[in-house]
Amino acid sequence: MSDTPERDATPSDCRLAAVKQGRGEASAEAHLQIVSTPLHALSGRRQMLSMALIKLIETHAESLTREVVEDLVTNEHTPTLHGLSKAELEPRIFLLCHTLGDWLTGPNHQRIRAEYEDWGRTRHRQKVPVSEIVYSMILIKQHLRRYIREHGPAIFSGEPIRRGEVLPLELYSIQELNYAVGDFFDQSLYYLTRGFEAHAKEEEEHTFSHDRAPRRRLATA
Repeated sequence: MSDTPERDATPSDCRLAAVKQGRGEASAEAHLQIVSTPLHALSGRRQMLSMALIKLIETHAESLTREVVEDLVTNEHTPTLHGLSKAELEPRIFLLCHTLGDWLTGPNHQRIRAEYEDWGRTRHRQKVPVSEIVYSMILIKQHLRRYIREHGPAIFSGEPIRRGEVLPLELYSIQELNYAVGDFFDQSLYYLTRGFEAHAKEEEEHTFSHDRAPRRRLATA
């Protein structure tokens, strides 16, 4: 699968640069909460177009999930995931696609944090390397963006159309939705790796305390 094009500068990038310049480097979590214009704040027709495409993604969440999982269990960059069953991989990916509108239109950072830190802990328990976790999120995002790119023009016009026939408003709505997806995945990936690291630290501390216990007993014998 080909990589997605590099993302152009967005209003959120400009605001983030202003925060860094005017207030100094803030915490990573504070940066993550400076996102592009929420979809629910878009003007009427732009919001309607974006929501129509989101609804299409949610409706076809099952087939999208199958495509993503098939990619994960065959991709050369995710070899550890090849050993996991599809039943282990499918539920969270399906939930992401099936409830995409909830994640994008009403972003709740605490909810994202709870969901994806837990996902990160699960992946650490499954012994999945962090590099594969990152790449798996890249793959999911690529599948969503490809779906938006391929189906956006058709749903906006009501029928398949040729390249170059989409109106500027429709193109802008597709771009806004892609930005929203990108912002969401930026936050998700951050919290996913936090969960991975937290579980790794807990496991290390547990192992350390367990190893020290016999030595303490010998010292007091």
